[in-house]
Amino acid sequence: MADELHEYSKDWAFKNASMIYDILGKIYKISKTHDLPTYKAANILVEAKIEKIGRIQSKYTG
Repeated sequence: MADELHEYSKDWAFKNASMIYDILGKIYKISKTHDLPTYKAANILVEAKIEKIGRIQSKYTG
């Protein structure tokens, strides 16, 4: 939604579509590897990303 506030860019749109494709690929791989539904695989992916961000922030904020 916030992206709609900016002027349209074809390159930016294709970059975002590519990112979505890559993320879905990761979700499907986790789902298949661990025999999980895709919504649970998506949660695993997001939780790992949140944990990683938390480690980075704690490095810089003490």
